[in-house]
Amino acid sequence: MQPGKKALLAYLMLSLFLPYHSVGKELTLHDALNVHVYNTKYVKGKRLALANILMECDNFRKSMLPSLSLNLTPVSFDRSMRLLQSYSTGEYSNVEEYSNTTSGGVSIMQKIAATGGVLTLGSSLNFLREFTTNNNSFSSTPMFLSYSQALFGGRKSLRLESTMSRLKNEIAMKDFCASVSTEQQKILALYLNAYSYKHDIDFYTQAVNMGDSLLMHAKLRMDMGKITEYEYNMVELQQLDNKMALERSCHDYSSSMRLLENELSLQDIELAQLSVEKFPQHLDEGDVLDMVNRNNPEYQKLEIERVSAEYALHQVRVNNRFNANISLNYGLNQYANTLADAYRHPDQRQAVSVTFSVPVFQWGINRNKLKIAQNEYETTLLEQEYAIDNFKEEIHDDVFGYNMSRELMDAASRKYELSARQYSFAAMRFNTGKIAAIELTDANREYLQAKQNYISVLKDLFTKYYKIRHLAMHDFMEGKDMLDLIRESDVE
Repeated sequence: MQPGKKALLAYLMLSLFLPYHSVGKELTLHDALNVHVYNTKYVKGKRLALANILMECDNFRKSMLPSLSLNLTPVSFDRSMRLLQSYSTGEYSNVEEYSNTTSGGVSIMQKIAATGGVLTLGSSLNFLREFTTNNNSFSSTPMFLSYSQALFGGRKSLRLESTMSRLKNEIAMKDFCASVSTEQQKILALYLNAYSYKHDIDFYTQAVNMGDSLLMHAKLRMDMGKITEYEYNMVELQQLDNKMALERSCHDYSSSMRLLENELSLQDIELAQLSVEKFPQHLDEGDVLDMVNRNNPEYQKLEIERVSAEYALHQVRVNNRFNANISLNYGLNQYANTLADAYRHPDQRQAVSVTFSVPVFQWGINRNKLKIAQNEYETTLLEQEYAIDNFKEEIHDDVFGYNMSRELMDAASRKYELSARQYSFAAMRFNTGKIAAIELTDANREYLQAKQNYISVLKDLFTKYYKIRHLAMHDFMEGKDMLDLIRESDVE
């Protein structure tokens, strides 16, 4: 039996009370965290971001496949004055010329992963219509083949880009899981706040009803001269404190429920009772660290940062040393007045170009750039080591805090139950004149403190568990990774 229900039986030993009830649909914490979390605006936005990342990674993979491009310029009209020389007389004259050029072409491009170069195969055709001389001309390139790449560094650049794309794709879903878990922690905090205020409403409603009975008996005993006015005032002050606390709890509960309903896009909900029966009795720090290493996207993000820093360093090195761009071209081309002649006897065309880049003297600017890139790379590695150490220390503290809260939970529950009974006994003994008002007030104070300790331990236990669940991306109650749970929920 849960401690709240045990306390309720203790209250019934003394008096009747009117518990607080909502009029909405009951919402369990499990449904709030695992069903309605996907309806929140935050998670919906993260799902769109996930789709974009997956499509970007898919685009990079597809960029390694052959791509087909079609270029067409149907109209390129030109009116101009041209200076021409007569063949027969040698005289120059300005001639107004009207012409239109139509061009089109198709090309297939393929990246070469082994070298980092680009291979292009294509064909093109140009048609020139000169209106002034009523002349047509065709320029054709039936086929051309070209290949270009950097002499040094091209293959490594492509390899690093491929590694970064692969890592982004691997952590995309895990990052979405982390976003869902972050939203779950926010919902959990809202749920626990509302739950504690609801618990306070039940507690103070019962206390107020019980206080009315105590105050009535105190009045009778004061009139009979069995207690002093001072003792009566102590009982009345306790009742006034409970009424004020009840009003504050009602206001806080209404505000917290409104925040929870807005976050989940729900209305008229009622909170269900919380239970810790399924919580693990003990979490092993080594097991949690293994789950973190396997599932947490932050570790792979650190790897992406390292690869990005290595890529930046590589680019600086390439740009600050002797390098060259090599381009090889082979094709067929022809010029004729008719389309058929433009394709009849094409001539071969070859081209080779090598462009060297040789940094000679730049006042040490390039050397400084290289040193800056090296320092930034080493700084990235040191920051990652520091972040990992802090991360492990945070996990240690959270696991230790969870295990302590789990051990305290039984004691806090038992203390809460016994305090409720003791206060009930104290109330009955006060009504029969066996104890003084100050002893009744002390029992009430101990009962209130036990309630606050119980709620504090309960909230801390839930908070610590779901934080560890967030870090490990693993649900220890279900025995499954969050990635598997999300896939089972069909939200990919």
